[in-house]
Amino acid sequence: MNIKSFILFLTIFSFSLLFSTKSNGQNVYKQNNVDSAAIQKRVQQEYIARDSIMNALKQKKINDSIARVMEKIKIQQYRDSLVKARNDKRIKDSTDRALAKQKLLDERRIKDSLELVKKRALKDSLDNVAAAQERLRKEEMRIRDSINLVRIKTQDSIAFARKREADSLKAIRIKQQQERDAYNKYVNSDKYKDSVATRKKQIMDSTNAIRLAVMQKQKEARDQYNDSVKLARQRYNDSVVTERTRINDSIRLTMQQQNQLLKEERTRIKDSLVAAREKRADSLELVRKEKEKKDGSTKKLTDEKKKLALAIKMHDAKQKEWSNEKLLKRKWNLPRKIYQNTVTRYNYHYNAKRKYDEAIQRITKNNKEDFTKPIALLPYNTEKDGTSIASDMDTVIKKASFSTQIHDPRSKWFDNLYFLMGKASYAKNDYDGAITTFQFIANEYKDTRKGQNNKTKKGELLSIATIENRKGIRKLRHHPIRNDALIWLAKSYIMAEQFSEAQSLLGTLQKDPNFPARKKAELFLTKANLDINQGNTNDAIESLELALKQSLPNKQRTRTEFILGQLYAEKKDYAKSSEHYKKSIDGKNNPEMDFYTKLNIAVNASKGGGDKEFAKDALKKIIADAKFEKYKSEALNTLAAIEAEDNIALAADLLKKSIKNPENKDMKQKAIAFASLGSIYYKLSEYELAKTSYDSAAVYGSNPPIDNLDEVNIRKTVLGEIVTYIRTIKSQDSMINLSRMSEKEQKAAAKRELDKLKKQQENQPAPNELQVVALQPMGAVKSNWYFYNNNLIQKGSTDFKQKWGNRKLEDNWRRSGATNNFNLNAGAEENEEGEDGETDNNGNGASIKSLLALLPKSPAQIDAAHLKIQDAYYNLGLAYFSQLSDYMNAVKTFDTLLAKYPKTTYKQQTYYALYLNYDKLNQKVAAQKYKNLLMEEFGQSEFALMANNPNYKEQTKNKSKNIFDHYDQTYQTYKEGKYKEAIDRVTYAKAAYKEHPIQAKYALVEAVSEAGLHDLPKCKTILEDIISKYPNSDEQIRAQEILNLMKTQNANDSGIVKDIIVPNMNKYDDSLEASKTFKELRDNDGKGNFVTAPDEEHFVLIFLKNVDGRSMALKAAMSDYNLLKNNMQEYTTALNLLTAQQGILTIQKFTNAFFAKKYLIELNKETLIFSQLKKYEYDTAIITVVNYGELLKSRDILGYMKFYKKNYK
Repeated sequence: MNIKSFILFLTIFSFSLLFSTKSNGQNVYKQNNVDSAAIQKRVQQEYIARDSIMNALKQKKINDSIARVMEKIKIQQYRDSLVKARNDKRIKDSTDRALAKQKLLDERRIKDSLELVKKRALKDSLDNVAAAQERLRKEEMRIRDSINLVRIKTQDSIAFARKREADSLKAIRIKQQQERDAYNKYVNSDKYKDSVATRKKQIMDSTNAIRLAVMQKQKEARDQYNDSVKLARQRYNDSVVTERTRINDSIRLTMQQQNQLLKEERTRIKDSLVAAREKRADSLELVRKEKEKKDGSTKKLTDEKKKLALAIKMHDAKQKEWSNEKLLKRKWNLPRKIYQNTVTRYNYHYNAKRKYDEAIQRITKNNKEDFTKPIALLPYNTEKDGTSIASDMDTVIKKASFSTQIHDPRSKWFDNLYFLMGKASYAKNDYDGAITTFQFIANEYKDTRKGQNNKTKKGELLSIATIENRKGIRKLRHHPIRNDALIWLAKSYIMAEQFSEAQSLLGTLQKDPNFPARKKAELFLTKANLDINQGNTNDAIESLELALKQSLPNKQRTRTEFILGQLYAEKKDYAKSSEHYKKSIDGKNNPEMDFYTKLNIAVNASKGGGDKEFAKDALKKIIADAKFEKYKSEALNTLAAIEAEDNIALAADLLKKSIKNPENKDMKQKAIAFASLGSIYYKLSEYELAKTSYDSAAVYGSNPPIDNLDEVNIRKTVLGEIVTYIRTIKSQDSMINLSRMSEKEQKAAAKRELDKLKKQQENQPAPNELQVVALQPMGAVKSNWYFYNNNLIQKGSTDFKQKWGNRKLEDNWRRSGATNNFNLNAGAEENEEGEDGETDNNGNGASIKSLLALLPKSPAQIDAAHLKIQDAYYNLGLAYFSQLSDYMNAVKTFDTLLAKYPKTTYKQQTYYALYLNYDKLNQKVAAQKYKNLLMEEFGQSEFALMANNPNYKEQTKNKSKNIFDHYDQTYQTYKEGKYKEAIDRVTYAKAAYKEHPIQAKYALVEAVSEAGLHDLPKCKTILEDIISKYPNSDEQIRAQEILNLMKTQNANDSGIVKDIIVPNMNKYDDSLEASKTFKELRDNDGKGNFVTAPDEEHFVLIFLKNVDGRSMALKAAMSDYNLLKNNMQEYTTALNLLTAQQGILTIQKFTNAFFAKKYLIELNKETLIFSQLKKYEYDTAIITVVNYGELLKSRDILGYMKFYKKNYK
């Protein structure tokens, strides 16, 4: 408002000033009386001009003032706008902050409400699940309780039935006894004796007559048989002589050929050695010459040295003459270009390339691939077979290298020569040489032609590839090999395990726009190889998929599809795996690859990549296809694995067909079939059949080893123990039942058993009989060596069986086989006759007698058989529990033991074992029942304490450690001469550690301490008490030695005290000091887990309590004993330390426990061998190979000696 008023004021002031000036001029003219028109006109004009000027000036001033005012207005408006903008911004910021805060509060409120809802829902669902689980648990407890109640009722009824049966049997036995007494009374009468004597005489006469007639007939038949045998033997000998002559001739011819080959090889080796020696002599001469120069020798060179120097000089001059440096100086005209290119290509390059291709074709042909595992991208393996073609590759390098030396380096084919040298180095596994060569090609032969550069069109990325133009007629011209060299450089990096360099190079080439399309497939295959080597399955699949989009040869495309199928199967994407396998079938595969392709499609279908029934039908078609007869067993094994999920019986039949398949020459597939069959039997708890199958799998599957060989060996060992107990139960039970039968029934049962054994021997091969298969020579080398000829091996196997029969593979097989045959056929030629058909028609009378002789007859023998059954039941239950974790079978076994033998000596152990098994099965009611029984009947036993306190064993072990620590301190007190204090510690130990085995050691410390206090009578009393209380102990032996010392010397002699308390022997001879050195072994006591396997291989073990020079003498003595006494060089001895002082000496190895025990018994009789050792300085035992490995690992020798005494002695 002020500005507008100011502008209006200026305008009025200007106009008023103008009008006042004009009026003043007119008044002046009027006063001077000048009134002429001219003057008036001129004045008027002047006024007008002045007015215009004045107006202009005024207008300018007005405009300037207006402009200034407007400028001020604009500045003021700008300032106002800035203030307004700041205010608006502050308002907007505060509004935004308020909105953001409100939004954050709303989101937080929504989130909290959602979390609250989720928590409530989760809590409700968890409560519902917990309630359902509680209901389910109560229902399971109710079912278990009802089952246990039914089982208890059943057991009570069985016990009542057995009691009733026992009472009835007792009544029958009483009645039989009465009848037997009446019969004995009749037999002892005179009437009976007379009639028996008369009848015996009649029988004897008739028997003699019959025997004479039979012997006559036998003699005639024997003579006739001997004549026929003699004639047949003569014919056989003639045929053998003829065959031997033929074989000898063939062998002689073969040996001559072999000798000729050896002679040629020897000549070649000799020539190479001569050349090598000459070269070595030359190099040594040069070295000596250099040494003389360094030493500053001033001797003159001899004539020979001058000649050598002259020869070297001439050689250098000749080499310089032939070097291509001189060739570069020649003019590179058209005729020279044509000549050099032609000779380089069609002479040296052509011959070297042909040599390389032939070698690669040879290793491709001989390459044996395992299609059950991921195969390589190429059909050959230079890493494995490179050494076999190394000499050929050296020839290739030599030819190519020589060509580069004698031809003009401007030839177009020089890069091809270097490329061939690099590939040859790669093929013979010289990856460093290959890398150097390919790097040389990449650097030396860059594309430097005019108009070529290393930038893309945009100039953003560098290119390392060489641009190729193969369009039109240019296909016929020579092309640079540099791009190929870059790919092979990446391959060499991969094989040299320089993965980062390979990754960088391949990544650069993959992005390079100048890299030719024709090499893209090989680039992606190389990238896939890198990914596979690094374990990047996903990246490898991506690279292979990209390679398939490029142009690939048919065989390589088929191989790539197969590898993709394997990789997708590894990722468990079975649908895509089958898709690629099917594409692989479209190519021309070899029969083996075709078989595995179809097999893998079927396997994928069974695993979810299709219909399982389709998989079964496909496998059945493969099995029926005659083209795949060679692989029939593998198809049967695969079909059995699929069927095992639904039909175990059918799976077992398929595996048996696979085993019996006559076309199956692959021992590995036979081993897989046996192992799978063993697994089926194992799951069905048919442990005897499983053991037999695993035994066969271990034999067939050792070389080459099957994938689960370790599992097979472990189960075989464990099941060996199980089967031993099962057979013991069956055999002893059947023998007890037979002993209750009449004599006639016993003989009939024995005859049936013998017929059954004989039939088995006729129809089945020996348990350890193996199919004899010829060895395969390395590579494609043909040989006439015996073990490479399958026909000769099969003939030798047949001849062996004809002479020796089916023999078990074991020590002394000749004698053991003869002994077994004698036992089975004893009495075959003696047709003894007895009452009631004692001799059977097959002449097995003596065998029947020998079987019947094994039956328990006396009450003591029957009791012993029952004890064996109890032992077997208890150990079988333990094996089920600890070895197999088969708690149901363990419960069944222990229940049977208690049911059959309610008063068994294993009752408390069985209660505790049932408590543990039911606890493992989560059947708390049954577990509590046996725990209560254990507490009621054996409340203070160790098993009851362990049931009440799970940490009881650990606490007992700690307590035992404290006892030994106390003893060690007591013994140290005695050694320091503090006899009174030592006796006080012994007194404390007697009260604190009652009934502990260490009391014998404490008593011995007390005795020698009393001797130290010169109380010899008391010392003698304690020693005599040790001898009576602790027989066969180390302390008893030591006490007897001290008593003998006291008897031989004067009891009043003060020197005897010194002899007692300071014995003249080293500290390890003292059993007390030995206990101190055993501290480390005591700490390991109980750590070993040992199993019983008497049929497995065994070692004889000597535990040396002090290893010193005498131990090595014992080892040497054992070697001499084996060689001289047993004439067995294959027995080897080994010494292993357990601690710094103790060790074990082993004699290896024996077929089973029987032969090891026999050897040990004979060894213990040889007192001269152990003459340098005292009896308490060593222990002897036998041990299985598995337990020996466990012993070395755990160092638990004390635990094993306890195990040995319990299970072997």
